[in-house]
Amino acid sequence: MTAPDVVIHPQQLAYLIYTSGSTGKPKGAAIAHADISMHIQTIGERYRFTPEDRKFHFLSISFDGAHEGWMMPLCYGARVVLRDQELWSVEQTYDNLIREGITVASFPPSYLRQLSDWAGVQGKGPGVKTYCFAGEAFSREMLHDVIRNLQPLWIINGYGPTETVVTPTLWLASAETADFTTAYAPIGDLVGDRQGYVMDADLNPLPQGIAGELYLGGAVARGYLDRPGATAERFLPHPFRAGERIYRSGDRVRLNSEGLLEYLGRIDHQIKIRGFRIEAGEIEAALKACEGVREALVIVRDKGNGKQLLGYVGGNDLSEDSLKDQLKNTLPEYMVPAHIVVMERLPQLPNGKLDRNALPDPQLGSQAVEAPEGEREVELARVWQQLLGVETISRQDSFFELGGDSIQSLAVITRLRQVGFKLLPKDVFSHPRLKDLALRLTVIEAGAAPLIEDAPTGELPLTPIQAHFFEQPMSNRAHFNQALLLDVQRPLEAALLRKALAALLSHHDALNLGFHQHADGRWQQQYRATPAADSLWLRDVADERAMTALCEQAQRSLDLHDGPLLRVVLAQMPEGQKLLLVAHHLVVDGVSWRVLLEDLARAYAQVASGSSVDLGPKSCSFQRWARHLVDAAQAPERQTEVGQWREQVGSTEPVWPVDHPEGRATQQDLEQCELLLDAGLTRRLLREAPAALAARTDEILLAVLAEALKGWSGQPDTLIALEGHGREALAEGLDVGRTVGWFTSLFPLRVRAANDIRQTLDGVRDSLRGLPDKGVGFGLLRYLGNDSARQSLAALPEPKVVFNYLGQFDQDLGDGRFSPSKLSAGALVDPSTPLNRELEINGQVFAGQLGLTFRFSGQRYQRQTIERLQTAYRDGLVALLESLPSAQPAAPQSTAPQSLSVSRDGAPNPLIRLSSGASDKPPVFCVHPVSGTVVGYYAMARRLSAQWDVWGIQNRQVLDGQWRDSSIEQMARDYVKALLEQQPSGPYRLIGWSMGGTMVLEMARLLTRLGKRVEFVGLIDGYVPGAGQPRPAVPETPVLDADDEGLEADAHWQQLLGVERHMRQLANQCRQIHALRVPVYAWWAERSPENNDNAPALLEQGMGVRLQVSAWIDADHLSIVRDQPFITQLAEALAQVNERPHSYDSQEHEHA
Repeated sequence: MTAPDVVIHPQQLAYLIYTSGSTGKPKGAAIAHADISMHIQTIGERYRFTPEDRKFHFLSISFDGAHEGWMMPLCYGARVVLRDQELWSVEQTYDNLIREGITVASFPPSYLRQLSDWAGVQGKGPGVKTYCFAGEAFSREMLHDVIRNLQPLWIINGYGPTETVVTPTLWLASAETADFTTAYAPIGDLVGDRQGYVMDADLNPLPQGIAGELYLGGAVARGYLDRPGATAERFLPHPFRAGERIYRSGDRVRLNSEGLLEYLGRIDHQIKIRGFRIEAGEIEAALKACEGVREALVIVRDKGNGKQLLGYVGGNDLSEDSLKDQLKNTLPEYMVPAHIVVMERLPQLPNGKLDRNALPDPQLGSQAVEAPEGEREVELARVWQQLLGVETISRQDSFFELGGDSIQSLAVITRLRQVGFKLLPKDVFSHPRLKDLALRLTVIEAGAAPLIEDAPTGELPLTPIQAHFFEQPMSNRAHFNQALLLDVQRPLEAALLRKALAALLSHHDALNLGFHQHADGRWQQQYRATPAADSLWLRDVADERAMTALCEQAQRSLDLHDGPLLRVVLAQMPEGQKLLLVAHHLVVDGVSWRVLLEDLARAYAQVASGSSVDLGPKSCSFQRWARHLVDAAQAPERQTEVGQWREQVGSTEPVWPVDHPEGRATQQDLEQCELLLDAGLTRRLLREAPAALAARTDEILLAVLAEALKGWSGQPDTLIALEGHGREALAEGLDVGRTVGWFTSLFPLRVRAANDIRQTLDGVRDSLRGLPDKGVGFGLLRYLGNDSARQSLAALPEPKVVFNYLGQFDQDLGDGRFSPSKLSAGALVDPSTPLNRELEINGQVFAGQLGLTFRFSGQRYQRQTIERLQTAYRDGLVALLESLPSAQPAAPQSTAPQSLSVSRDGAPNPLIRLSSGASDKPPVFCVHPVSGTVVGYYAMARRLSAQWDVWGIQNRQVLDGQWRDSSIEQMARDYVKALLEQQPSGPYRLIGWSMGGTMVLEMARLLTRLGKRVEFVGLIDGYVPGAGQPRPAVPETPVLDADDEGLEADAHWQQLLGVERHMRQLANQCRQIHALRVPVYAWWAERSPENNDNAPALLEQGMGVRLQVSAWIDADHLSIVRDQPFITQLAEALAQVNERPHSYDSQEHEHA
């Protein structure tokens, strides 16, 4: 076979894909071959596709991302695995991902969450290398769940309206470092040859960190098929690229400090349900087309279980079931509202507008409630209650009528599976009523391992890290804590907090542990029969001093035997609430805190909403994990590790340098030095270094420490104690991802400094990655192994230094409800407790910066000794990071406007067409205001485009940052020259807003001197010399907000500030109004006295003629140019001028 010899023009139509329309009629976006070709080629590079990859094609073919999903892998010689048209359960998908060896898969986040939950139950990921979140925004919590359960190498978040060719922006992150602190994941930077701008309503580019609307160019649809009006509304003339168009996305975004776009939500009324972009107006139009419906409204309601569409209709003799049946004939399933509330008429305010606050909630469930019968119905009803947030379930209720959808039906299957019942996805659709669906449940075969444990009881063995704790000498073991002091962002109610805390204590079994010591000195842990009383303290606190005293009291209030081991303090201070959580280290670790805060916030939100608390399925209990560790330690294959550890550690250790060997080392002697890496270098460490050095962040930091210790101690190698999270999957079915407890692994590693840092890094990486189970085995054998193993490892030398990298810490905790307080949480450990290391180094990333603390005894070390080590560490780390190759800049926003057209003399051409496409209509020229740009004219240009060919004249300094105009007169001459090249013969029509008013008066004067006929000069709140209130002097440099550094980094923003500053200086030099005998029409902003006070009189006096029109508009100086009544008056004035008979110019010149 040979390919057909077909010539395809780059702008030839490749495909049409329909997206929702606000008027009720879907819009067909027309995508050209050149744009989809460019996208497929470049997106494959971003995905790092190779012929060995296998892409799972899951998305619906009506979703534009599906076309990328099959074209991209085929273009790279990879394999595409298709699913059939049935809705697959997550179990089917999970099994097929493994069976087919899938390496890349894209899913809507709502489906991916269910797949992640199922993988968590299985205890391992399906081996997929890269997951792409497609079609919806997703939260930080979900990202962490996916990484923990599915265990990918890479995470991708693709963003893009259909009109901008699939995914114009993309966030690609290593699963090891992927994180964010905003409400939604970043949408990344630009893909391929595209432009992106964050702009305000006047199309002014916004600086870094400021929210605005996202505009995309470079690869956009040709428009909407047979919808010229809708096309003109969304596809605007490109303000910075002559002859091109830019798409207005309607999405609010901002550019963060890393050069990535952050998605903030929709600007217009579009909504997203399960990945589909929907305009409520389309559904409302379909409802109004139903028989008997007079009025309709559709809203989206965000419930705990997801978003739901609700419809409200006014009319007579209407029924919800009938309306839904009619909608199903015209709308896809995802656009049919979950509930339609029928009313005689929709509620209105006295002014006739709809009263949204008076809309009633839908009445859920059947009118007559029949209680579920039998085990299957009861269990099924319980699952529906949890998922749908419905308190009462009748056996006659339908899953979908209660608000369920196809994604939630998969969650039903997963949860039923966890309690021993099996159900197929198609059963939910074919038998949606509870009593019918219950008959489809089958019992999972006996012998299958239970997926959820009941509340554990009785004794359990100590874990290795707990045994290590009890081995250390200390006088007050009850005071060895971890704690968080938080600022409460949204006030908490004590009664609700108490209920949420009770749910937390019930859900996490480790919080109910107790410890006692046997007569022979051995320590034992067991579950307490009853929860400890009074875990919550409520206190009014007068000031920071009293808060510190309260924290110290809470730190000393824990009881190892009787509890509590978690103390929660809600403190009311004059400036707001603070929440202190103190937990004994025996029952929590770093991972536990994230789980506790997420669950506390979730439980509180559920209690506050009046619903029952559902913290999701429990993961493996701490008891089951502890017992499993004992079995793992005694396994024969584990014993072979003893020799490996002995060889790796060695039998002797050189003398460790100490300033004062006789000095005491207790908690009360503890001092610390702190090292803080700036945000730019931290970003390189987290984002660039791992790929450039083929190493994890912790490996890089440890290698730098090895180099620094070599120079500090004089020894070529050092034995370092390392900590890991300790939650390695040692067996199938043991998922401890959300189990609270102390899991930390502690093990020694000898690191050797080589001839240079990169060789050292290679050695450190090889040593770490060569450890079985990430070092967990050392603790297992040292504390839980047989007698021989315990004695052998106990005889090894103890490291004098411990290093612990904690990763990236949250600024917004508990779903944004809490943030870390700057006040001290009190002493975590009893002051008399001995320090068990000479030096402790802890590192974590907080607020975008790496911080390292070097902790030591001030009785044994002089501070400058440790500072010398700290300086060596910082110098080594900075040198390594600065030696990396520079990353390619990835800026979603162009650094400068791009207008490549030039005038005949080679200077930048100031003309830019504001109306769409070439036109034979008479031209109108709009001159820039003081900003130098013409973006403010676009609303007016859209209105005038039907009768006029609208052009903008922008300042050339906007196009070329080195350009400088010398005066108003010189600019006017140059602008007239460019104007005559575009329109050699009159009559001429000029419009000027603000400073542009001064410009068009001067241009009109020049044109008349050239014998040209000027028939219209329009001033829009124009600048008139001498008018208005006194203006402040123009500063030499702009006055910026506090974040000067971020603004200065944005060269384009600085360029625009420079333009405006220079334009103001030139305007202030203009002192005279010249005589002028042309028709002048003026509109003034009533709320702009600082600009136009006494302006009409001064203007008429200077020109020597009366104004044709002098009208006042209820607007301010900035909004008048977009004011619809003004635009109507302007259009009418131009139309009247156009109807007059035209005379020719008295003289023609090619050049001014």
